[in-house]
Amino acid sequence: MPNLSHDVSTIRARAGLKDMKLENKLPTIEGTIMVDPEALKGQTVLLIEDLYQSGVSTNYVAMRMLEAGAEKVFGLACEKTCRNDDNIPRVQNDC
Repeated sequence: MPNLSHDVSTIRARAGLKDMKLENKLPTIEGTIMVDPEALKGQTVLLIEDLYQSGVSTNYVAMRMLEAGAEKVFGLACEKTCRNDDNIPRVQNDC
């Protein structure tokens, strides 16, 4: 499986998403990631994230990969935060 990490890059600085409300995350991340269509065309991709919180950044990168021609994108997160208040309204934090 080829390593495509050099074919995905940040093209514009953005504010951190960690403490941002869910409705502000996607508008903040839009236009900040570029993928190389030549490298992704027809590829099945395993997108590995170090941390999963709301899933906005993972889903945004996957969306960009699919738009660039990736056949399929599978996501794998190494850790899920205990917080859910940024992605599920009024959920008690049981961690």
